Amino acid sequence: MTMTSKNKKNNLIKSIRRIIFILLLVYVAINIVFYVVSGQLQLNADMKKYDDLQERIAAEVMERDDLQRLKDEGLSDEYIKKIARELGYTDPNVRVYADAD
Repeated sequence: MTMTSKNKKNNLIKSIRRIIFILLLVYVAINIVFYVVSGQLQLNADMKKYDDLQERIAAEVMERDDLQRLKDEGLSDEYIKKIARELGYTDPNVRVYADAD
């Protein structure tokens, strides 16, 4: 083998090694980006669930406080009338008109 062919062979090997190294770096970088993006998407989904649960907790606390107030005060006539109206009942001698349109 001549010196130039040996140099060409060494240069070819070095070039192949560089290409393999660069491809490996690109592969690692793509994987890192993938895991960061998927982690961020999962975090966003978990934060949405957390916010939904916080809203449900707040609603349940309000309902609990209302029930506790009713328990402490007893059932008032106003409350009974309010519930009856919500259920579609009316006071005696009250006429209910329905719009036919």
